Amino acid sequence: MTSNVDAADVQASAESRNGNEGEGSESSVAPLKHSRFTKEELDSMLYEWDEGTYPIQEYHVKDSGQQPPKAAAAKDNASDAASSKNSTGSSSSDGEEDEVKVYLDFSTDEEAYVVMFYQPWCPHCQDYKPTYIEIGKAVTRRTVGTKVNFYAVSCELYEHMCHTYEISGYPTILGYAVGSDPYSRGIELNGGEDSMSPDLIGDLLSIELANEALDAWESSYSNSEDRRNRQKEKKEEGTKAAELKKEWQSFPSTVNDRYHNAGLSLAFALKSGVYDRFGKLRDDRALVLSDFLDLVDWTTPQAWTVRTGLVKELRLRFHDVVVAGKSRLADMVEHNQEMHEEIKGDGALDHLWGHIDVPRRQKRRNMVTGLGGDVPDGKKNDVVKLRNRQWTESCTHSKPAMGFTCGLWDLFHIITIGASMQDHQLYGFHSGYLTSHRDVALIIRNFVANFFACDVCRWNFIDMYDACGHDHCNRLPGESSIILGTSSSAGRGSELSKELSLWLFEVHNAVNARLMTERAERRNRDVTIDEVKASVFPTEEMCPNCWTDIEANKYDRHAVYTFLKEWYWPKKESMDPGFMSVLNRNLVARGIKVASSKPTASSFLLTLSITVSIFVLIIKFANSRSGRSRQQLQYSQSRTARKARKRRLTHPSV
Repeated sequence: MTSNVDAADVQASAESRNGNEGEGSESSVAPLKHSRFTKEELDSMLYEWDEGTYPIQEYHVKDSGQQPPKAAAAKDNASDAASSKNSTGSSSSDGEEDEVKVYLDFSTDEEAYVVMFYQPWCPHCQDYKPTYIEIGKAVTRRTVGTKVNFYAVSCELYEHMCHTYEISGYPTILGYAVGSDPYSRGIELNGGEDSMSPDLIGDLLSIELANEALDAWESSYSNSEDRRNRQKEKKEEGTKAAELKKEWQSFPSTVNDRYHNAGLSLAFALKSGVYDRFGKLRDDRALVLSDFLDLVDWTTPQAWTVRTGLVKELRLRFHDVVVAGKSRLADMVEHNQEMHEEIKGDGALDHLWGHIDVPRRQKRRNMVTGLGGDVPDGKKNDVVKLRNRQWTESCTHSKPAMGFTCGLWDLFHIITIGASMQDHQLYGFHSGYLTSHRDVALIIRNFVANFFACDVCRWNFIDMYDACGHDHCNRLPGESSIILGTSSSAGRGSELSKELSLWLFEVHNAVNARLMTERAERRNRDVTIDEVKASVFPTEEMCPNCWTDIEANKYDRHAVYTFLKEWYWPKKESMDPGFMSVLNRNLVARGIKVASSKPTASSFLLTLSITVSIFVLIIKFANSRSGRSRQQLQYSQSRTARKARKRRLTHPSV
């Protein structure tokens, strides 16, 4: 697949930035000039670093401060109007932020344009890349007279431009015919019922295209040997795809990696997905966000730094920070990450932002894991910041844009495991949250529906949920597990507490299988059994007892739940004082005993002080006993001496 660029390709592309800019090229596309961009900027683009994307070009704003003539005039008029309002004493805006307008800068006098707005983390944008390239090649090849230019705009890199053109879902593809206004939104090419094709582009943009036979690859077979060769190629493609997926599924990772990726995806969603446009958040979306923050509060580990830091502050200052504006929300997320990066000593180097278990290993001076050597003090902060803002290799597989959805799945799995645990259910119940498994699934569904910008991914998930996908309408209880009972004697409650985790496990594997099938279909072949088996998680090697029939997707409930809990939950959950205080106010009255966890520092100090006091009392008691013994001995000795002296005086002969 064209979009699959491995680490060696990225490294070679990075090395090509040094000194190759002046060399000529036989292609009609100008040589790439990667020296213009930092590594972070290249990670935010899907087409810039890939040499095989012709005729698609990454669009770059020539001057971030420039404005098209119409836009500049409009801005001046708006400024004059705002000044006149301010001069009369009225404010120019009601607490909303001024929106920066950035427009496409090209001329449609003689040429047409197709522009795709995308997010690099969006799975459908990644999967659609080879299709977009093939469509661009077909249109370029078939165009009669009018030239059609194909561009791709990264909405992570040029956020203001995407807001200017009111891009709310990804990918969004706009077309501009000859003579059209590039400052308008253009014609949406992929928004109708018909999927985008060269012929559709020709019809909507009034471009004459030469006729071309369909399925030229398949129809060009001249004999049976060609067909056999093609079948062999398809089989080899399926084998390679299965091996690659299996390697990704089994990629080594730690529980800290998974919590870092989950926290990073939550932070990214907050910064980029909460607001469609600048201004206040709509009430319905604000309610969805509030419910999701409450959900993270009661279902994630007590001492998770994201829960006790970012989520706690967002909940406390929800109206002031979240509803006030996008930049305020982004500033809070950035500030929370920067606080971790400013930890003195090696604390920030030993674990990533969002960690859950601090690695127990000897500290290494100025050492950053994975960089293969010591990092000078001057560069240490930059390295820490870079690592904390990137998903780990277990999620990206050398493709930085792929980390978001992987981390989001990690977060959802962590939530469903926490929702099955009794102490977390009690905390959520007594905090007034919605704690039934049916409510948890609905909150996740609403979060995806409102804040996940990948259109195809979002609608697939919504359609699955709204159709009672994987029987969640009957499987997930509408009552809290506390009411149903979670003791071993209450078999129904004990089993139902696992249903939410197992339901999401089935949903995730169904998505993996669907994506694998779609990739095979785009290569004009059927998906193989090996590919289907490789798409499931966990693999047979990771959990031999999980699958009773992997081809039929049959699994052992207890084995799978046990694996998920060990994979996504820390072995020893540290206590949080705020978490425990909520439980302690209610446990005595209910007579419920919460499983003990690792003691906090305050409880340790209290235990130590009691132990020391008892030890002091024992010493005092021992000293008092020994003192009395010495007094008794002295008294006994003096009494014996007095008796002897009395006998000598009474009986001198003795």
